[in-house]
Amino acid sequence: MPVWDRAVGSRIQEFERTTALEAVPVDRELAEAAALLKNEHHLGLADAFAAALAKSKKAELVTADHEIKALEKEIKINWLKQFLPLCFERGNVFSRQKAQRP
Repeated sequence: MPVWDRAVGSRIQEFERTTALEAVPVDRELAEAAALLKNEHHLGLADAFAAALAKSKKAELVTADHEIKALEKEIKINWLKQFLPLCFERGNVFSRQKAQRP
């Protein structure tokens, strides 16, 4: 195993050990599911992967990203309410220029 593979593996293990999150490898099935969601719902790549993973694991997706709203009938979404006022403006139209972090 190359040195860089060990270093990456070590960082992933440290990440999983110190957070409640899990690093999930991308396989062909997940990539294809993300590509379909990206195309069908006009999602960004990261949003498509998050949604595809949530859908495949039958998991709840925690987000404040308005792009995911199109998937509410397909996956369970837990909206981060404290961020929603920053993400939604003028009838749920997102304005990146006006959004600022709290």
